[in-house]
Amino acid sequence: MIRGPAKIDRAASWAVFLAVFAVAISVSFVFAVLPSIGRTMGLSEIQLGMVVAPAALVFVLTGPLWGRANIWIGQKQTVLLALTGSSVATFAFGLVVDLRLAEMISVDAAFAGLVLSRVCLSLFAAAILPTAQAYIADKTPQENRTAALAQMGAGFALGLVAAPGIAGSTTRFGIFVPFLIVAGILAIAMVVAFICLARTEKLVAAHRHKGETTSLAQLWSLLLIMMLLYAVYGILLQVTGFQLQDQFGLSPQAAAQEAGMVLMVTAASLALSQMALMRSGMATRWTGRLPLSGSVVALAAMGMLATSHLFAVQLAAMALFGCGLGLALPSTLGLVTLLAEAAGDQSRVGGLSGAAQGLGLFFGPLVGAVGYKLDRAAPYVIGAILLMIACGLRLFSARTPVADR
Repeated sequence: MIRGPAKIDRAASWAVFLAVFAVAISVSFVFAVLPSIGRTMGLSEIQLGMVVAPAALVFVLTGPLWGRANIWIGQKQTVLLALTGSSVATFAFGLVVDLRLAEMISVDAAFAGLVLSRVCLSLFAAAILPTAQAYIADKTPQENRTAALAQMGAGFALGLVAAPGIAGSTTRFGIFVPFLIVAGILAIAMVVAFICLARTEKLVAAHRHKGETTSLAQLWSLLLIMMLLYAVYGILLQVTGFQLQDQFGLSPQAAAQEAGMVLMVTAASLALSQMALMRSGMATRWTGRLPLSGSVVALAAMGMLATSHLFAVQLAAMALFGCGLGLALPSTLGLVTLLAEAAGDQSRVGGLSGAAQGLGLFFGPLVGAVGYKLDRAAPYVIGAILLMIACGLRLFSARTPVADR
């Protein structure tokens, strides 16, 4: 028999929040640095896309495995392993960049080192979202779940806010410095998790169970919507640095700083919209409507990016895009957890949703890099098409009973 949600230990909840925050920084801050610095390293746009794409594929493939693994090894062990591995991989990535800029290794060696360290980062980072989502879903009543997931999403978004800020403000002290800082943040999160999650390990274990599983026929449209949303976000992460450098003739360092600011505005909008969603009660009342509403808002932002060359308009569009994601993502996750609850299948479904997000981040940067090589406006047009598909899918899936909850 599946037990009802237990009361969440406050210290453990904040430890999970910090873990999500730290991992978000580690996986995203490089997008503010690599596009412009990568050119200085001698890497092409396609090679830079290939640094990210295989890692996102690893994220996809290992997400469901982590979803199952945390049932057996426990949330604490999963989080500790993920944070430790992510910290080491981040340090290794920065070391490769530093060695190449000092001309101590070849372009080919640097490319191989970047791909390998990024793959290792994704391997460990993929554990965090399934674990956090299952933790929240198992311990939060239905009526509060979308708000709780929005809080988790806000932690991830705050990491996205901090990431470009760290990159833009610390690269002046040396390109290796932001990597050291991020590796340190991950290490701190690991220590906090070690201290705080120890008290809740038995609570987590008490919610493990075996039984029926949620059918993919119920989940596929919602998972595909999440994949498309993250794919469009991945496109913007990949091409923003290129666009700013080429449009305004910036140096690599200046482009990294400007891209950091723009991506920080996007992530701040994402975080603020999720916080507003959590506090306003909209998450409870309009869960079924928010995925479509958020996708439409993001689509409007992509239209602005595709048609305007004014920096102020582009900045406003990136903020609007973040707002759209902030509405669509937690509500889509909320609908997924409602479907999983009937089968007591939160860990497995958490792994699948993490895989869907990773799949989007696999295709997004690669499509963005290839599209930008063809035409500067192409990535934004492709993103708009993907968002139109997401809107159509939501209209289709809204006919299912769970959509109206």
